[in-house]
Amino acid sequence: MILRELWDYLFSTSSETLTGTWTAQAIPEPLTILGSLTALGFGTLFKRSLKGKK
Repeated sequence: MILRELWDYLFSTSSETLTGTWTAQAIPEPLTILGSLTALGFGTLFKRSLKGKK
């Protein structure tokens, strides 16, 4: 019963529209965050390895 109501709502031919003000907020992509953390990790690792060789 619920699926039928959802189907009717999504694919109805009525002219109902939603009105209002919509705002979007920018968020970083997960791969960007993962790449940044990986770069920081490698930078720290290389810095420590170079510091140990001196």
